[in-house]
Amino acid sequence: MNFSVYVNWPGAIHEGNGEALVLIDERADDAQRSAIETLIGGNVGGPWGVLGWTWPEVHGPYAVSYDIAFDGVKTRIRCGQYVEIEGDSIRNPVTGAESHPGVVHPEGVIFKSGDLGTTARFRVTRDIAYDHSGQYLALGPFDYAGP
Repeated sequence: MNFSVYVNWPGAIHEGNGEALVLIDERADDAQRSAIETLIGGNVGGPWGVLGWTWPEVHGPYAVSYDIAFDGVKTRIRCGQYVEIEGDSIRNPVTGAESHPGVVHPEGVIFKSGDLGTTARFRVTRDIAYDHSGQYLALGPFDYAGP
């Protein structure tokens, strides 16, 4: 089941005071929606336990359709009409050649290893609005499990 949280922080993440937009797959049933709301509330650990307190204002959750095409850093995601993300490779500014850096962080909270790229497009347009096109992108597999 797909869900996503988009946050606009006024400063550094660890300073908090963020404003979040929560989107949940429109196919989710009531039990799935409740479980996702519990996760992102930050009271059950994992990355949500680290980050949940940083967004005291939450918009949603809103039910939306998800259109996702996984392709490494060139992954594309559309969440209803509110979020559009299109990734791309980092390019050498002189030659234009693609570069494929990665990160390995065994102690990472969000993910342990991933690929780095750039956002060709990254726009959020409901309740909070921002455009992070042309910015940093990290994409990696994750596996969250309860205690």
